[in-house]
Amino acid sequence: MALKETDIAQFSTVFGRNLLAEAPNFVREKMLVVTMEDLWPLFRDALPTVTEPYV
Repeated sequence: MALKETDIAQFSTVFGRNLLAEAPNFVREKMLVVTMEDLWPLFRDALPTVTEPYV
């Protein structure tokens, strides 16, 4: 089944140097972070505890 562009909900992405530390200032309290397994331990303390990682 092919998807139409209108069927896909938009979402915010963060990309850049040290922008992850700013995420709690503009992202809703509950967020999903998609990252590599070896990077998650480096970033998890910079994010709220309700963050759900997908590694």
